Amino acid sequence: EALQAAAETRSTCAIISMPGVVSAEGDVSLAPALGASPGRRLQDLVAEISGLHTIGENDVNLLALGESEDGAARDGDDFGLIYVGDGIGGALVLNGQVRRGATGSAGEIGFLPWNRADAAGPARAVSGTAVGPLESDWSVPALTAKAEAIGVEPGTAHVVTALEGSEAPEAALLLDQALDAWAYAAIVLTCVVNPGRIVLAGDAADLGPASREALADRVREGSPSP
Repeated sequence: EALQAAAETRSTCAIISMPGVVSAEGDVSLAPALGASPGRRLQDLVAEISGLHTIGENDVNLLALGESEDGAARDGDDFGLIYVGDGIGGALVLNGQVRRGATGSAGEIGFLPWNRADAAGPARAVSGTAVGPLESDWSVPALTAKAEAIGVEPGTAHVVTALEGSEAPEAALLLDQALDAWAYAAIVLTCVVNPGRIVLAGDAADLGPASREALADRVREGSPSP
């Protein structure tokens, strides 16, 4: 209602950006941030209230579309995007189209096995849904908890900024470990899909120049054809 009131012309469609796997029909799964299911699809509720045709889509897929239209990938049709935030998500844009996969879960790189995690084992349960091994260890909340455990309190700053600004050797080691984890996700994409570029988004974009270059070096070194 607030968006419609602020719009210069009346909207004809609403698009809801949602975490988790979103099927072609708009059903959402693996989305701890949304909490318990309301029993109906979110877009159906919004459509009923607003009267607008409403579409639900994965948030990282929409972010990738934005980057392809007017962002870091606007001059390329093939790229992989890795988002580091409350979770770790990915999106694939090939030939200018987001590839959603057979069940809508293409790009769920947070479920990659990490730190000798059992690739065939169950994902960790969080609030009745699932969180993958990589994001449970190296998402922003996980990294923040690790930083606080070594005495680095991010406060209102981004956790990567706080780690870069700390003189403690433990902070440098923790940041290196985070870069290893995020580079691992990028290397997997380059090995499997070989996109024209990799875009890092979310809190990874707050890395300073030295950390950015260190992350890029890791990806290049681990990719068969960088």
